Amino acid sequence: MSPSATAPIVNWDALTPVLIILGAGVLGVALVRPSSPVPPAWPSSPLLSFLAILASGVALFLRWGEVRPPAAAAALPQFQLPKPAGRPHVTRP
Repeated sequence: MSPSATAPIVNWDALTPVLIILGAGVLGVALVRPSSPVPPAWPSSPLLSFLAILASGVALFLRWGEVRPPAAAAALPQFQLPKPAGRPHVTRP
């Protein structure tokens, strides 16, 4: 008898900004650096990084409307730390 396993649910929309940054890093190391000569490589790598950060920000902005707390989580009471006890009152002569 073999145990059954369920595949985890991956929210790819939430991972999109991270995947864009990682993909740009792979493209920069695997394609941009080896294919360009040394002096022109300096402007191409920062440009690729800037475009990746910009694309990641756009992806995050487009997804921002979907990020809302669930109604059940909003109804839960907020956790509060206990107030620290005051110092004991000591009378001095």
